[in-house]
Amino acid sequence: MTSYLKLVAFALSLLIAGCASGPTRDVELSDKGYHAMVAGDMEKAETLLTQAVAENPNNPHALLNLGALYHNTDRAEEAVPLYERVLEIVATSDSESMTEARRKELQRLDRIARENLRLIEQEKIEAERALEPEPEPVKEIPRAEIPVEFPYWIQIGAFTSLEAAEQVSRGFREQQRPLGQREIRVLRVDGLNKIRIGPYTSMDEARNACHQLRSAGVDCFPGGN
Repeated sequence: MTSYLKLVAFALSLLIAGCASGPTRDVELSDKGYHAMVAGDMEKAETLLTQAVAENPNNPHALLNLGALYHNTDRAEEAVPLYERVLEIVATSDSESMTEARRKELQRLDRIARENLRLIEQEKIEAERALEPEPEPVKEIPRAEIPVEFPYWIQIGAFTSLEAAEQVSRGFREQQRPLGQREIRVLRVDGLNKIRIGPYTSMDEARNACHQLRSAGVDCFPGGN
């Protein structure tokens, strides 16, 4: 049983102890209903607490206990008006004419009723979230491979337009220029899209290859990092 029910029982015992003429019937019914609830006999508890509220609709302990019973048996909607009635009774009570113990008792019941209403609202939000479809997992978008610079290379062109650079690169491949085992790549360097062939193991090897391309009518120059 939840802690707020125990708080109600403790407060009720104080109230009974302060009555010189003994507890009224609604107080007795509410107290018995609480103990039945603690014992797990919800059916008996509901009967007793319902009778207590019928005897005295302004008994805040009976209202709060019955609301707690509804709340703990999956009938939160029925508990709400009972909790709200407790708040109304406390708000309209003449605190100046009552004893300090009675005033503190009503303040305690007010706090419990407010907390239980907050719990119901929280439970509603969680239930609504549970009904929402789970979002599909975010698919990782594969990143485009970034061409790596060659240690030594031959450059055959530089363009501001990537499309133009790729077009020239494709044309060079289609003409089957003498590349051997080399690759041709378009690299973004210094704000330009540069077409470079490589790799070459040394600058001398790059120069010799560039000389062969020039002999075939391709303008180029060697370079390295």
